[in-house]
Amino acid sequence: MKEIKCEFKKQSRLGKGRAFLIFRDTPSIDFTREITDLCLRNYAYDPQCEGDRSEYAMQFLRELPNKQRQKVIEAVRTHLANLLRVCIIMLYLFALTVPMI
Repeated sequence: MKEIKCEFKKQSRLGKGRAFLIFRDTPSIDFTREITDLCLRNYAYDPQCEGDRSEYAMQFLRELPNKQRQKVIEAVRTHLANLLRVCIIMLYLFALTVPMI
């Protein structure tokens, strides 16, 4: 099982279709953690050329059982809330430093 998860992780980070085949062919393995990681990070080698991989990640998310899908969605929501807090702090700090320039 560990080898399958490692191969899935490797293939999904490369953005390969092989990851989806592994996911589809091993329904007994819980890939929730790996799919969460895939949803929270853009592993595109060159996002400017390759674009983001949101649609790639969504194909896995759509196929997850509802309970696992909800775990991934909650992790994404939490991550977004944390990013929002950081953005608000950055805007505040920017507003403080601009007059100093």
